[in-house]
Amino acid sequence: AVLGALLWSHVGDVDGFYLDEWFYVHGSQYIWENFPAGLVETIPEWNRGPQRLYSTLLALAWGPFSPSTAYTLSHLLNVLLMVSAIVPTALLARRTIDAPLLRVLAVALGVAIPWLTISSHQLTENLAFPLFLWAVYATIRAAEDPSPVRQVAALAVIAALVLCRLNLGFVLIVFFVAVIAGEVVRRRSERAESWGAWLRHALRRQAIPIAAALAALA
Repeated sequence: AVLGALLWSHVGDVDGFYLDEWFYVHGSQYIWENFPAGLVETIPEWNRGPQRLYSTLLALAWGPFSPSTAYTLSHLLNVLLMVSAIVPTALLARRTIDAPLLRVLAVALGVAIPWLTISSHQLTENLAFPLFLWAVYATIRAAEDPSPVRQVAALAVIAALVLCRLNLGFVLIVFFVAVIAGEVVRRRSERAESWGAWLRHALRRQAIPIAAALAALA
């Protein structure tokens, strides 16, 4: 809450607006005015391809409100999005750091700099940053303890991340690598099981990632 208040005080001093921000705001207004077709159809003067998830969120501010109000609301949205990055960062820190004080420090350092440099502007990074951290955490959970729910959740977060920033699509490859690594680790701990039985169990455990990989290749 304290860091969120500090961020809002910093964002409140911003009064600039530049070209990239205009693209996302323009896209959000078009999505609002042409919903739901605006989610998929061609947006005039839009060069961001399918990267529309952030603009869809911005549409909640820039669609129904005046520019002055929308400007304030959209920056408040940025603050909330970036503050939400605390949750996956804390979950990751708990897995690797024993000392509670150092965990708090790790979380603070992990988000403080992006807060101050990103949230001042209406750019996709505000949504991509927390989504990336959630994708990392979801990938780890799906790899170490596979289940259909965890696998679908990880793929859903990665899909949202790609619709936010196409250049982060490499995270999908990382997901597949993590899944394979998890199966290799399990094989090393289950040496009593025959190779055939292990392979059958592995294919059964990873049916969803295998289907996703085939779909991506197609």
